[in-house]
Amino acid sequence: MTETTDSRIARLLHHRKPGLALGDPVVPPITVSATYHLPHTQGAPFVYGRNGVPTWDAVEAQLAILEAAEVVSFPSGMAAISAALFATLRAGDRLVIPADGYYVTRILSQGFLAPLGVAVTELATRDYAAADFTGVAVVYLETPSNPGLDVVDIAAVAARARAAGGKGDRRQHHDDTAVAAPAGSGLRSGGGGRHQGAGGAFGCAFRPCRGARCRADGAGA
Repeated sequence: MTETTDSRIARLLHHRKPGLALGDPVVPPITVSATYHLPHTQGAPFVYGRNGVPTWDAVEAQLAILEAAEVVSFPSGMAAISAALFATLRAGDRLVIPADGYYVTRILSQGFLAPLGVAVTELATRDYAAADFTGVAVVYLETPSNPGLDVVDIAAVAARARAAGGKGDRRQHHDDTAVAAPAGSGLRSGGGGRHQGAGGAFGCAFRPCRGARCRADGAGA
């Protein structure tokens, strides 16, 4: 049985209740400290703000409920995109990216991945529907495209990418920075990842993945 969006939102509102003590805030407080009291580091859940803060854990926990998947948060959209692409590509692979998508993704692909031996193909978002993905290691799509707002059928592209053969779960990444909502998850549409960019409502990026998928492509490291 597939969990509905309404039930996921209901869980989101109440998931902290079992761990709350008398007088605790219902809304997770925002932690701004970079340093922590550490008479010793053995067993300390947090040691330095760059490595992790309670706020990140709270965000990941809540997004995991909405996505029904494990979530890894990043400080920016490009950090999430870079981690996903570098973790799933190697020399000799072919990558398809939107020619009309976020331009920094193209700079990353052409300026950093291509010199490492990744063949980068740029494709207009509207052409994804009829594209031949044979021989493609990773299909990176952005819907709606930024800034043109062209839309692509995530489920259809994911199915065609998998049918073309190759690397299974590593085949598709989905960027929905322009318009993100629980109902628009790339995972539930068959995609391999989702990235909420720094322009989003909560100013961070995340990449959800399921079980072995997180460990296999390095996203959970």
